[in-house]
Amino acid sequence: FLGTLPRTDAAFDRFVKVTADTFNIVTKDGTVLNYQQLADILDKSHGCMVAGSVPGVSPDGRQSAGPCPAGSAANGACGGTAAATSEATFAIYIRNVRLLQVLPGGPTWVTAIVTYEEWQTVHGVADGRLSSVVFRADTQWPKDSNLGDAAHGLTWLHVHETPIQAQSQ
Repeated sequence: FLGTLPRTDAAFDRFVKVTADTFNIVTKDGTVLNYQQLADILDKSHGCMVAGSVPGVSPDGRQSAGPCPAGSAANGACGGTAAATSEATFAIYIRNVRLLQVLPGGPTWVTAIVTYEEWQTVHGVADGRLSSVVFRADTQWPKDSNLGDAAHGLTWLHVHETPIQAQSQ
């Protein structure tokens, strides 16, 4: 969303290589998105939170998604939600990662079920979700260079997000 990577096919390949064609996500508002729907949202949202950006227009001048479509990964964090700013006002961080279970798969892979908290901060407001993820984990990575497509041998198969409230300290 900050546009720190170039808007190129090569840069977007990072998403393509770690995400299964059959991937789907249940967003925190219950919307179900398939691989192509999420890829389209991510492409249209490129650079929508860049410092000084004009809402709805990406840094390369192309029309961006405007307000993120309902159920998108950013849930409204993209352009169209505030006036242009002088500094970036968007961040995502992950905490409390837990490996819940590893299930047998094929001869060179297993299925891993993981949970984590994802926090998105937009214009100083934190928005949290507890996510459950199903990964295919290649057990031969990095020994077998043929498995180099997936980052660290992991391929995203499914995500389910549940909203959580920020706890006061």
